Amino acid sequence: IEEFVRESGSDVFDVAAALASMAKSGRALFISKRSAESEGSPEPMHDVPRGDLESIERKASRPRRPEGPQAIFRLEVGRRHGVQPGNIVGALAHEGDLHGSEINGIDIRDDHSFVRLPAAIPEHVLKHLAEVVVRGQRLDIRLVKANKGPGKKRR
Repeated sequence: IEEFVRESGSDVFDVAAALASMAKSGRALFISKRSAESEGSPEPMHDVPRGDLESIERKASRPRRPEGPQAIFRLEVGRRHGVQPGNIVGALAHEGDLHGSEINGIDIRDDHSFVRLPAAIPEHVLKHLAEVVVRGQRLDIRLVKANKGPGKKRR
């Protein structure tokens, strides 16, 4: 795992969330078109398009803790849809270009969930995330409460 994190530039929290989700569901969290066509064989890093490598490098350079204000968002996917925290972290990190440590306070309810994210997420990212499908449900993300203070610090 350490070697994968080092070579891919992925965050250890993102990898852990993806592995936990894969272990629980028995299948991959995200499947690229290429790997689906080749029956799930892993894609070597040297075959990754340049844009994807830039995205990986950008993610690796992000801060580990949320530094600014956080806000609470509602997601329209919940326990009855079979969602797990790893599904939410994976989708938000992958599709919203968020660092795993920016995704906090996941509270999964019966038919929806709450999550604490950076308050400064651009509107175009929120619109994209609203269309993302997790466990067969559109996230339909929307702001519930904006906090004024800095992100919560862990001890």
